[in-house]
Amino acid sequence: MTSGLTGFFEFTALDTNEVSASYTANAAGTHSFLLSTAFTAGDVQQRVNGGAWVTLISAGNTSGSIAGVSVSDTIEVRHTSTDANALKQLTMTAPGAGTDAFAVLFT
Repeated sequence: MTSGLTGFFEFTALDTNEVSASYTANAAGTHSFLLSTAFTAGDVQQRVNGGAWVTLISAGNTSGSIAGVSVSDTIEVRHTSTDANALKQLTMTAPGAGTDAFAVLFT
């Protein structure tokens, strides 16, 4: 069976504050993220190359991006939401022919 996510990198399914699998960029430039629906409380965060966690998508919003990604940079994501029984899909679009990615976020 195939889906629209076939061939995407899997950040994995993430509960509150769990850290994703590490994605290694194979294309340079801005990586764009889209959340299926907004969290009412808590943010989606990202870090590049194991650095500090930075807000990627703040509560109430559904999109964000990471500019200036270089080939071989690593990207990790997590969320801090405590919304009751939330289930969201986070999709990342890499620039050009880069590998896209997704995660399932839940509480």
